[in-house]
Amino acid sequence: MKLFFNMLAITFKEMQRQVFFWIILLGYLAYELMGLLNTAAPGDFLLSTSFLVQGGLLFFVFLGVLVIRLEDQHDLRTIYLTINKAFLINLCAKIIFGLIVSFVYSLLTYIVFFIYYIGKNFPLTHLYISAFYYTLLYFAFTFLIGYFLGLMIALIVKNKLVFPLTILIWLAIGPLNYVFLGDALKKFSRILNLGDPNPDGKYDSLYGFPIDSFYWYKHSVWILSLTLLLIIYLKLIHQLLKQRIFLIITLILSLLLGGNLYQLIRDWQVLKTGELSDQPREFEEQDYYSTYKKSAANHISVVPISYKIDLTIKQGVQANVYVKFLHNNHAGVKKVQMSLYHGFKVQKVKESGKALPFIQKKDSIIVTLPHKWKAKEYLKLNIKYEGHSSPLFYANERVVFLPYYFNWIPSVNTAPSFEIDSSGQLSRNNHQVNTDTIYSLTYKGRKLDYCNLTAKSNHQWDGTSRFGVTLLSGELQTKKREGTTLLFSGQSKGEFYAGFKKTITRIIESVNRDLGQQLQYPKTIAKLPLLSIAENKNDERAWYGEKLLLLDTPSDRWMLPDASFYPYILVPALTWKHENIQVRDRDYTEAFSTMYAYLYNKKMKISHEENVLTWYSEVKSQGVKKEVLLSLKRWLQTPGKEQEQLIFCKKWLQQMKQGKTAWEDVQKLLKLVKEGINNEHIVH
Repeated sequence: MKLFFNMLAITFKEMQRQVFFWIILLGYLAYELMGLLNTAAPGDFLLSTSFLVQGGLLFFVFLGVLVIRLEDQHDLRTIYLTINKAFLINLCAKIIFGLIVSFVYSLLTYIVFFIYYIGKNFPLTHLYISAFYYTLLYFAFTFLIGYFLGLMIALIVKNKLVFPLTILIWLAIGPLNYVFLGDALKKFSRILNLGDPNPDGKYDSLYGFPIDSFYWYKHSVWILSLTLLLIIYLKLIHQLLKQRIFLIITLILSLLLGGNLYQLIRDWQVLKTGELSDQPREFEEQDYYSTYKKSAANHISVVPISYKIDLTIKQGVQANVYVKFLHNNHAGVKKVQMSLYHGFKVQKVKESGKALPFIQKKDSIIVTLPHKWKAKEYLKLNIKYEGHSSPLFYANERVVFLPYYFNWIPSVNTAPSFEIDSSGQLSRNNHQVNTDTIYSLTYKGRKLDYCNLTAKSNHQWDGTSRFGVTLLSGELQTKKREGTTLLFSGQSKGEFYAGFKKTITRIIESVNRDLGQQLQYPKTIAKLPLLSIAENKNDERAWYGEKLLLLDTPSDRWMLPDASFYPYILVPALTWKHENIQVRDRDYTEAFSTMYAYLYNKKMKISHEENVLTWYSEVKSQGVKKEVLLSLKRWLQTPGKEQEQLIFCKKWLQQMKQGKTAWEDVQKLLKLVKEGINNEHIVH
C-alpha cells in the first residue's frame, strides 16, 4: 500500500511540474465563467456546456497519453517490470490519479456554477441536486473515460500513430461529434457521444437534465469495457496476472458488462431535442395521426362509475386498471369500445377473472363480451397494459406528466389521443370524463408533485372527480402563495406573480359575468414549459380542470409584458374545453375563443389589434363556414356593437353546451342577434 501511495504522489508531482496542466485548468475555469456571464438561468447554462466538455475531454485524453509517455521517455516501464508487482501498482496509481483529477474538475465546475447562480438570487431548488448528478455524469465520468482511453492508447501503441489516434478518438466520443461525423453518421454519433445527448437542445424545465439511468448504463459500459481490455492486456502482454485471478476478474467484469448492456438495449424513452433528435417530438405524433380519419363528435353511451388503478412508472408505464361502467343506452351490446393511447400495449382484459378477446388498433380497444350487456347494467373489467407514453406526455423515471385530458387510462370517449386540424396542426382531444367518477390510485414511481386526488398514504390516493386523474412530477419547485399552490420551473425566480394573479382573476370574473360560467381562481397552478411546437396554438396552452390550471407561457416569469396574450390562451380553457364540448371542426371553437378574447382586450383597453381578425378571412373555409367567419369579422370591425357581441358570445356558448356545434347553428344565431330579436328567446 505504501508503494501505491508513493507512486500516486510521484504522478501528482510529475503533473505539477507541467506548466500546461495549470494553464489548461485556469483556461477551463475562465471559459466556464464566461459562459456563466452570458447565460441567464442555471438550467440553460449546463445544457450549453458542450464546448466546455469537448475541450476538457481533449485535455484528459492527452493527459492519459502523457502519464504513460513521460515514463516511457525514461524507460521506467522496463524497470517497473523487473520489480515484483511494481508495474501493476504504478498503473493502478495512474488510474486513480485520473479518477481524482476528473472528479476534481467536475467538482470545481459544479462549485463555480452553484456559487454564481445562488449569488444571483436564484432559488435553492432540487435543480441543484440534479445539476450535481449532471456534472458527475457528463464531466467526471466522461473525462475519466477520455483519460482511460488515452492511457490505453499509450500502453498499446508505441509509434507516432499515438497522437493522430488520440485526436480521432477525441472527435468521435465528444458531445460535438455530430459536427465532425456529419449527417450520414448521425445515429452512430449518438452511440459514441459521451457528453450531453442533446448538445444543442434547450433546457426543458419539466424534464430537467438528461440524467436518465440509460446514460449511466452507457458510461458504465465504457468503463467496464476499458477495464476488461486493460486486464486482458496485462495478462497477454506482460503475464502479470495468475491464470485463476485473471479468469475470476474477467468473469466478474463480463457479468457486470453483460448486465449493463442488457439494460442499455432495453426500450427506453428519453428526451431527444436539438440536432441529435430524429425529428421534433410533436412531428412523431403528427406523422402517426396524419393517417387517422377525421373524428366526429362522440356520442358516449357508456358512463364510467369507478376506476381502481395500480400504476408503476419507472422505465415506462405499467398499469393494472379495474373499471366499472354503466351502459346508458337502450339497446344491449356485445362489444365495448374504449380509447387508450397506442403506446400502451394491452396484455389482457378480464371479466370476473376470465380472459376476454379484444382488438387493440391504434388508439382503440374493442372488447368482445361473452354475454349481451343490457341497458342500465354495470360492467366490471380488468385491463392490464404497459408501454411508453406519448412524447408529449412523458411518464418515466425523470418526469410524470399525465393530465386528465389525456387517455392514459381507458377512456369511454372513443376519439384518438390527438388529431390533425384543418390547418394541418396536431391537436389534443379532450378525454375528461364529464361525470362524477370514483378513483382509487396505487402508485409507485418518482415522487409526485401533484395529484388531484386525496393522498391517503405515500402510495395511495382516493377521490371523486368529474374530470379525471392528473399526475405531475418533474424538475419543478412548489410554493404556496395566498392560498394557491404554485408549481413552476426550478430555475425560475417566480417573479411578478401579483400581476399575473390580478390579470387571471379579471379574465375569470369577466368570463363568469359575460358568458355565464361559474369558475373560481384555481387552488393549484402548474406553469409548465413549452412542451412542443404544437403548443404554439393558443387553445393548447392552457387547461382549466378541477381547481387546477395547467398553463404554458414562453417565459419563466409569471407575468408577461403583453397582457393581451392571456385571454387568447385562457378563454378556450375556461369555456368549451372546461365543458368538454366536442366539435367536428376545431375552427368552430377557435372562432368563438378569438372573438371573445378580442372583445375582452378591447373592453379592458388592453389591446385590440385588428390583425387578430385576419384569421377569420385567412382560415381555410367554404360555404356556410366561410359566410359565418366573414360576417363575424365584419361585425367585429363595426364600432359600438360590443354589448351585442358579448350577448352573442354568451348565447353561442349556451348553444355549444346543448350540443349545437354546426356552422348552420351559429349562422342562425348570428342572424337573430343582428336582427335584434329579444335575446331571452334566441336559444330554445
